[in-house]
Amino acid sequence: MKPETALELVGKYARLQRRINLIKVEIGQALDPCPGISNQRRKFDDDGSACNFGTETHLGGWMADENDAMRTGIGGYRIGAEGEQEECPHCWKALGLIRERRGLRRQLAAVRAAMTRLGASK
Repeated sequence: MKPETALELVGKYARLQRRINLIKVEIGQALDPCPGISNQRRKFDDDGSACNFGTETHLGGWMADENDAMRTGIGGYRIGAEGEQEECPHCWKALGLIRERRGLRRQLAAVRAAMTRLGASK
């Protein structure tokens, strides 16, 4: 295999990894302004200690519902259903970023596999 191919794979791997790491930060920034279900989201002081108690984000509830439906086979709840974007635009943005990150991770896995094949062919 050509050295250019190996360098191309390494470059693509690095770009994907950087974007994945950046998306982690963007997800946190998108979720930060979410008030939570019933406006009772847990907030933290600068030292990390909780200053009031509440529920989690809308996104957490959406994903828990979908996981329950997948596990039990009952319900058929689907993230992206009508009205979720209006319910919490912050969580909706985070959901889009999570989906983007999922696709990038699949691409990263394909690059890793190609790198492994390249190393095994020598």
